[in-house]
Amino acid sequence: LKPLGFKLAGCSLLDLSGATKAWTLLAMKLQPGMKVALVATSCLRETIALKLTSATQLVCPNNKFPSPTTTVSSASLSYLEPLGDTSALQSTLRSEDSWTIGAWWGFSAAATSSCHHATTFGFSGGGHGFLTFTVPAGALNEAISVTDQVKESGSAAKFASRYNGTMTECSVNFTSFCLAASTCDTFTCSPAGIYSKKSGSSITGNSTSQCCDVRYCRDEEDCSDPVGEYVKRVGWDTAKGSSKGSCCIPILCTDSDVCSDTKLRNRSGTGIRGNTTQQCCEPAHCHDHACSNHQEWAKLPDSDDKLGSTDEECCEHRTCDLVNCTPSSLWLPKENPASSFGYTLAQCCDVVSCENYTCSEPSKYKKIDGNGSLTQGSTDEHCCSPRLCSEYSCENSSMQLIALSAANPKLGSTDEECCELKFCKAYQCSDPTKWVHKSDQDPSIVDQRGFSDEECCNPLICSTHQCDPPSKWAAKNSSALEGLQGSTNEQCCDKSFCADFVCSTATAAEGEGSRGTAYYKRVDTNNFMWQGSTDDECCLPLYCSQYTTQYPSKWRRKTETGLKGSTDEECYNPIMCAYMPGGSHDSYCCLGDRLKLRADALNVSGSTDDECCVPK
Repeated sequence: LKPLGFKLAGCSLLDLSGATKAWTLLAMKLQPGMKVALVATSCLRETIALKLTSATQLVCPNNKFPSPTTTVSSASLSYLEPLGDTSALQSTLRSEDSWTIGAWWGFSAAATSSCHHATTFGFSGGGHGFLTFTVPAGALNEAISVTDQVKESGSAAKFASRYNGTMTECSVNFTSFCLAASTCDTFTCSPAGIYSKKSGSSITGNSTSQCCDVRYCRDEEDCSDPVGEYVKRVGWDTAKGSSKGSCCIPILCTDSDVCSDTKLRNRSGTGIRGNTTQQCCEPAHCHDHACSNHQEWAKLPDSDDKLGSTDEECCEHRTCDLVNCTPSSLWLPKENPASSFGYTLAQCCDVVSCENYTCSEPSKYKKIDGNGSLTQGSTDEHCCSPRLCSEYSCENSSMQLIALSAANPKLGSTDEECCELKFCKAYQCSDPTKWVHKSDQDPSIVDQRGFSDEECCNPLICSTHQCDPPSKWAAKNSSALEGLQGSTNEQCCDKSFCADFVCSTATAAEGEGSRGTAYYKRVDTNNFMWQGSTDDECCLPLYCSQYTTQYPSKWRRKTETGLKGSTDEECYNPIMCAYMPGGSHDSYCCLGDRLKLRADALNVSGSTDDECCVPK
């Protein structure tokens, strides 16, 4: 239980295994990525309390997200629709000095998803959003945490869905929000040998200049230890660093000649530091010495026990009459061996060459090509290399290599020796949009022989294809679909073009009437025609944010975001001279002393004396 993050109260793990009373242990198997909850009861005389550590226990002392413990749901939201209290969020961030474009902030929350697909959320701004993250499918109290640079002002910041669709069949619920400026507490100063973390906690920042202090050699490393191995580097007084590698220059053994005695040699390795024999040298053993002329010298029989590094110390003269030239399939004795210096087969024997040898089975062995050099031997083993079926390519395209074993390779270089008829499982259908392999539809078909579409594949017929999206694609007529193969829109469907579509609020598909008050028609070109049959596919929106009334004293702009339109009625609410008591707006008060509100003020729009008042 302990590795799963549970805490036990009143009972140890030994208690569990030795309990005399009945135990009930329930394991709830949840979707991938979810935690497991366990319930245990009746441990001897005590009750076991199991506590699941979850993402709901987040701590955020500097949170700026309104109502952080409130649960916010994405149900029925479309792409870029905001979650939570956007007005409260923007009000908070407007007054937050550290919320500026380019500043580093962090966002975290606990997410629970009922969706079977991953969903993306984040803050709008910067073209592609910021502080964006993805909630895994089926998440349960998933701890979400992300850090990013701010890309939108506090007045316009929105926490919104960035899922490309409308969540009508599932939702993601968030709680335990934390939105706070990034602090140096979590920043890593790198490289550590050059920088150290500034003292103090909760320093705002996310960069080396904001969070780190420079370390200098004069304060960290004086290059005095170990003695005789380092000296201070040039400019040590002002150099940045805290280690010997950045502050010191090694004194290398290769810079001195302390190992000149023939019974000593330089220690093995590179970068060894020092200037004494103890630091730089090790004994030179004869077994490491190579005699200079192998035709004349050979190692002494007791060379393993001797110190030295010269022929005189480690070698002796040898003659070839002591060498036995065997095996005879590889070596022949030289003439007058007693007068020749040497002690190896290569020095004292002549090579038997494969030049005139013929391999016993040409289809299974081939003569080794020495590329101009001598190949030694007089047998298949020495003069020939095996022809392996694993290196052979079947000449008949309908055949394949037989099953081969690395432990017992098969020799050969012909179809008869190495090949067998192919199975359909080795065939790939020529066009995956028109054919599907039979074994993909019926896994039991694995040993059917063949090597063509007709033998190994089933046709994909357009009559079963669903044209999607239906606003851009329409099914071909029945005569065109008859016998037509395919599985894509391009093969099985006709394109639906925007040419005849009339945008909402417009009166015609083209010309002056194609521009409505809320949408206007996309324009085809000689090289491109817009495809679709909806406002989103065929039209461009006119937003109320781009429209301004000519009568500002009579109309008040609507507050809804993303509102479409280009008229007062679509984008504004009328300002009336008078409202019924208890309404959301106050009636107009005449500014002139000799003026009073006109009798029909409830039915008259305006917000000036001229529009709303008459003489007393």
